[in-house]
Amino acid sequence: MTHSELRSGPPLLIRIVWFVLVGWWLAGIVSAAAWLIGLTVIGLPLTFWIFNRIPTVLTLRPRRLETTTTINADGSQVAIVQSSIRQTAFWKRALYFVFVGWWFSGFWIVIAWVLAVLIVTLPLAIMMYNRLPAVTTLAPLLGSASQARVVNSTVATRASRAIRAANRPAW
Repeated sequence: MTHSELRSGPPLLIRIVWFVLVGWWLAGIVSAAAWLIGLTVIGLPLTFWIFNRIPTVLTLRPRRLETTTTINADGSQVAIVQSSIRQTAFWKRALYFVFVGWWFSGFWIVIAWVLAVLIVTLPLAIMMYNRLPAVTTLAPLLGSASQARVVNSTVATRASRAIRAANRPAW
């Protein structure tokens, strides 16, 4: 079984122009609006949806998908499944949001926006916006777990090649 991540989006130059002309101010407005909507119980699903997309609003960063490919021992491909990254249990995320996430994300958004406007600290601001869903609701991050999947993917690819080589007829 192999895992890989798929990202597609606009070229870097377009993303830079977007940030300079639109992204920095639109991300501030969208962040504040989403946080205010999140203060209502009815607006929580919309808030979570918006928070997951703030990095895209800021820099046109594409969303990430995980692709899992399963290969039989004989080398034939069985299935290719594309999905988003696994989530933490809903009840844990809900408890975290009620006691910590709603107020901590407000501070996080303000700090990230100020860092984005300062330009020099833009990489840190982008990192903070990328982690906003995790800060708010414990949404999964693509950090070390993702890197471990890439390593496992490489190992799985090598293993599947070895299995295919072992099953070839020795003419």
